[in-house]
Amino acid sequence: MNEQADKQVSQKAEALQKLTKGMKAGALYAPEWKTLSTHRLELTHDQEERSMHISRIWDELSYTNTQLFVRACPLSPRAGVLESSVANTLDEMSVIVNRIMDTMLGADPSSEPLYEHGLLEPDGCIIVQPYIDATASAVVSPTSHIVMARDNDGVTAGKDGLKVALRHTGVKDHTTRKLLDDMEIDPTKIELEFVSMSREQDSVRDSHSLNPRTYIVQLRGAEYGHTPLAPPPAGVSISGFVTGGTITVKEVYTIADSGDEELARLEQHLRENDVTQTAFIHAESSSLSHHAGQCRKYSAGAYINSDSPRVGDTWVECASGWVIDDPTFEAQPFEHMEYVEDFKRGVTVGLTHFSRQYGWLSNHFHQYLGGAPLMDIGNTAYLAGVFTGYLPNAIMAVSLGELRHATGQKKNLLPIDSATLGVLYEELDFNEGNDYSGDRKTYYATIEQTPITPDSITGQLKWMSKQYATGWSGGYGGVKYQQSTDKGVLIMDAIKVFGKKPTKENLTALLGAVNDGENIVHNNGFFLDKFISQRAFDIGTDMDNVAIIPKEMFSVYYSALDAVSHKDDEIPTLYDNTDVTTFAMKYNAKPTWHGNNPLFQRSDLPAAYLRLTYLHKLHHNNNALTPCGHAKCEHCKPAMEEKLYSSILALKINTHMNLDMTSPVQVNDDTLYIDSESYDLYYQIFTKGIYASTISGSVLQCLNTYLNVDTNNPAIDKLRKHYSYWLANAPHEYRIELQEFAEHIQEFAEHIEKLAEYINTQEE
Repeated sequence: MNEQADKQVSQKAEALQKLTKGMKAGALYAPEWKTLSTHRLELTHDQEERSMHISRIWDELSYTNTQLFVRACPLSPRAGVLESSVANTLDEMSVIVNRIMDTMLGADPSSEPLYEHGLLEPDGCIIVQPYIDATASAVVSPTSHIVMARDNDGVTAGKDGLKVALRHTGVKDHTTRKLLDDMEIDPTKIELEFVSMSREQDSVRDSHSLNPRTYIVQLRGAEYGHTPLAPPPAGVSISGFVTGGTITVKEVYTIADSGDEELARLEQHLRENDVTQTAFIHAESSSLSHHAGQCRKYSAGAYINSDSPRVGDTWVECASGWVIDDPTFEAQPFEHMEYVEDFKRGVTVGLTHFSRQYGWLSNHFHQYLGGAPLMDIGNTAYLAGVFTGYLPNAIMAVSLGELRHATGQKKNLLPIDSATLGVLYEELDFNEGNDYSGDRKTYYATIEQTPITPDSITGQLKWMSKQYATGWSGGYGGVKYQQSTDKGVLIMDAIKVFGKKPTKENLTALLGAVNDGENIVHNNGFFLDKFISQRAFDIGTDMDNVAIIPKEMFSVYYSALDAVSHKDDEIPTLYDNTDVTTFAMKYNAKPTWHGNNPLFQRSDLPAAYLRLTYLHKLHHNNNALTPCGHAKCEHCKPAMEEKLYSSILALKINTHMNLDMTSPVQVNDDTLYIDSESYDLYYQIFTKGIYASTISGSVLQCLNTYLNVDTNNPAIDKLRKHYSYWLANAPHEYRIELQEFAEHIQEFAEHIEKLAEYINTQEE
């Protein structure tokens, strides 16, 4: 700053200077607000003085910034007359500064000059800052709303493109209130401007947080206050909704506070009573609350943010989100179904383009749910739909990531449980050593990169809920994970019903299911805190929680911007894992049952399970060592071989039948002899791992003639061991083929036996 700083009288320059100086000195506190190095140039006719100050500022700022922004700061806005510009060189900066100074010190070109002296702005000044090539900007009214749009001036210049709005009260934004108070600025008479630069690492996909670079660049006076985004009709000041447009109140229900207990009491009352003529009054709240969502879900007569309604009053929704107790007003309730196609498209995108940071769209969901969209209603409905599809995906992601702890924290883990976790996705990233990943981010990224069918989402959620039902210890998994996962199932069920029949009734049910699911996710120790800030939901459900925190504001904008970019995308190829979850869900959970029905010995085993290679994980926590039945599993192979040895896998047929599967041998009380030619044939089959249809008959002949016969012949004992190893390593397909071949022979034998009995009967 130069020595003439005290002469400054331009409001916006003065305020920005005070903020910059105060924060640098530690006198003002706003840790989330980043300021830019700001230099002021006083107006002067002295060319030498101009050049000196221009050179000094360029040297100080250009050292770390290749572009500088020269901003005119008049006492009164002069759009089109005093244009601020970007300077890329010292010469460019000189040209710009001289142009602005000459204009401000010159005659007012207007036919009716603003000032008596006739000059344009001789008491103004110029400020110079590093230029920020912003991707988004925001205009903030400290007590009413935030509006964001593209580039440096998407809001102020009225540029086309996405505009995102948040309503707030400033009630809980103590930091901003104190800062403005310390600066002696009336929050109702000021507008703040912020700019933001998105970075590649701030992608809403593959990201655990959004942290865009943001700066406050202006504090602009608003002499006449803030213009509301959705102003109420004249004489109306109470927000809320009336379901049918008008209501004569027959019952008043007071919502005492915004806590969970009160929410539960409210939900019970809504569920158990006819509330079509009930006015639910919730003073000092908003239509974004979960309480409002519940009232909407159960088609309550009215939800009113006031304590004034009384029985006998007639209330009307005179405009979207505004109510009054004057029946002469023409009711104009918000109609959700007018924008149902936008909402439906959003649901599809949310289901098929899951991105972790879409949780920042909670505010838009509640704008739509509460019938109070702030700006583009179609986009608001669309973003509400994206959030609807996002939520079950997000629940599924966290649940899947938590299941990685099952091997250490779930006491009753079975081989089928561990195996199912590993085969849900073909592209699940594995760590070195063929072990499934211990990094939760792997699972979140997998869900982002591998969209699955809606039925697969439902099936996967149901299977994970079953996993969390029992056996967990410590702070892992357990009932809270089950509760949140179950809410995901209910949302998917509602999506399915709505998709088949998109009626108002089904839409209301779906919005209610999402509101319920979001509430339990929000309050169950914040279920999604592994990859998104709880603040995303805080500012979504209560506008009192919205604060002027640039990181949060722009997180909403960038999430919305990304979602809108996919609005016209084709549905990607969806992976289907319903065969896995259906298989895993239908089998008995008792270890003894699985012990008698080893996973990899089942003929109905989905092919996905055959790609497992980390077999040691299948028996972690398995005290009884329930066998998996996999031929290469070193953990259960001894037990399986013992079982094979004793029972020969039950591939027995009736040996007493006179079939062509026996050989002429000599049998005494305890010894069975085998000729060398037969022994060599079977030995070669078993030791060389021959698996072919042409040898199946020989294998069964060996079984029934030698291996299933009680004998003390050492050669046959040795052959049994070779057979056990051969069968344990047999391909799954061949094992099934051999089983079917044996069953066919058994059926044939039984047929011959019945035929013989019939013949004997006839002869008798």
